[in-house]
Amino acid sequence: MSSITQNYKAAFEILKKKPILLWGLSLLSNFIILIVSLLGGARIITFPVALVLEASLAVLYLKGVRGEGIETKNIFSGFTSLKQAVHVAGGMLWMELWILLWGLIPIVGIVFAVIKTYEYAFTPYILITRPEIGAMDALKESKKMTKGWKGKMFGAQALVIVAIWLCALILGIFSAIPFIGGLFGLVLFLLIVAVVLFCPIFFGLVSAKFYEDALYTAAHPAPVQPMPQPQQYNFDPYTGQPIQPQVQPIPPTQPAPTPAPAPAPEVQPIPPTQPAPVYNPGDEPVVNQNPTPAPEAPTDDNQPTRI
Repeated sequence: MSSITQNYKAAFEILKKKPILLWGLSLLSNFIILIVSLLGGARIITFPVALVLEASLAVLYLKGVRGEGIETKNIFSGFTSLKQAVHVAGGMLWMELWILLWGLIPIVGIVFAVIKTYEYAFTPYILITRPEIGAMDALKESKKMTKGWKGKMFGAQALVIVAIWLCALILGIFSAIPFIGGLFGLVLFLLIVAVVLFCPIFFGLVSAKFYEDALYTAAHPAPVQPMPQPQQYNFDPYTGQPIQPQVQPIPPTQPAPTPAPAPAPEVQPIPPTQPAPVYNPGDEPVVNQNPTPAPEAPTDDNQPTRI
């Protein structure tokens, strides 16, 4: 993220390279804007035309910041087509309307108007260089892009204005000194001429440089920094007594569960085999040749004989 001084240096470098061209085109554009604004017959037409010329001049400064070629036709870049002119004029009118409405708030209206002026400062660049964004959405886009930049933009212009007023005040006081006061008066006159001729160009280049920085920041966001850890003390900051470190007990490890044994497969009993019958050749049953004699009935010699 660039600083105010870096943007000052960039604007001075551009002015040193093309001072006459930038001054001439700026003077021509401001002269046309003045002529169009003074035409009171059809303000409903002349005022939007002046706003489109103002946006075109802002884009001319943007081309200078980007190192692109600057030509006379660039002061009419908002009039490339009727659709483009209506688009830019609508967006600029919408911007001016909102700044006016914020300024109508009692007491603090001027403060809100200044804030909104810097909040909508990127609207001219968006309207011309990014025509796919609607006229009303351009204000929302400018509001989003100027987050974190409004303070720097205000400070960049405020520093220059305060420095000019201080120089003018000092030179005005010294110009009242007899004999040598004329010399200080001449220096004051040259300062006023330089401010009138080059201060608008300088402000335009600085504003365009801020827009380029905002585009670069949006395309290359800064990495998120980790949150700092709270500082650990080995002593009590109130009593100064050392603090014993707290040792966290190591939880006992649990044995791994033993898997249950798999059930044994069920074995089916083998049925007993029956002996196969033996047949003779004539299919007659075989008679056992050695039959077992039947057991005799027991006798009792002591049993009396019946008569």
